[in-house]
Amino acid sequence: MSANKKKRNSNRNKGQNQERKWLKENAFSLLAILISVLTSGWTIYQDLEKNKEEITINSFEPSESSKISFSHGPKKNLITLEFGILLSNTSDNTISLIDHRLEQTTPFTLQKGFNYPNGYGGMDDGFFEANGTEVSMPFVIKSGESKLVYIKTAVITNDNAYKKINNVYKKETGNDLLSAQKLTYSDLEYYQVKAETDIYGNNVKGNTIQDSSEEKTYYHLTDTHDPYDIDDPHPTFLLTFKSAKGNYFKEEYSQYKMNQF
Repeated sequence: MSANKKKRNSNRNKGQNQERKWLKENAFSLLAILISVLTSGWTIYQDLEKNKEEITINSFEPSESSKISFSHGPKKNLITLEFGILLSNTSDNTISLIDHRLEQTTPFTLQKGFNYPNGYGGMDDGFFEANGTEVSMPFVIKSGESKLVYIKTAVITNDNAYKKINNVYKKETGNDLLSAQKLTYSDLEYYQVKAETDIYGNNVKGNTIQDSSEEKTYYHLTDTHDPYDIDDPHPTFLLTFKSAKGNYFKEEYSQYKMNQF
């Protein structure tokens, strides 16, 4: 029994010695493999960081002085509004935005028998600068810089609401909204208050004043609009940009979205 024990101990020691010998002989190979793995991992990380793209997008509701226009759509009258889009490159690399897509995302019934569609002809009327000059993609934005553009978006109007607002406008000017050439967003709000409806058919409460100099002023009592409130519906638009590297950046905006600072 003692002899077997000595034999087991001898075998154990022999095995341990072989392990130590193997580790000693292959230490440099193991170290080289470890260094190679770490180097590969660091290279992959650097490549990922190099290709990393980050853009912060802020959207702005139409300013009071921005121009609006009415037009005939395929089925309904449209009003074109200008929404501000501020693109800020927060990554370490220059980013090139090469394409975009615009769609309407809020499901609701604009009026009986007509659900507001996700897409329709004339919805996207292109990008413009503050001075009204049309701008085309790509948008190339350097690291730490921003670009402000305005996207003209044609919005479908509720038939009855359009008639009410048009009647008010025609009573004051003798013209129809479709022929108006110099309307601003402030003018729209004035006539909406006077007609007691917005372009989507939601009730608007307030008052209007027009002094002897024909200057129009107004105030309205309207809470923050929720696009998913069935009693206060309005469209929300999803703007998606695609970069040259295949990354996507999205922003939702609407007429009643509070401006972000």
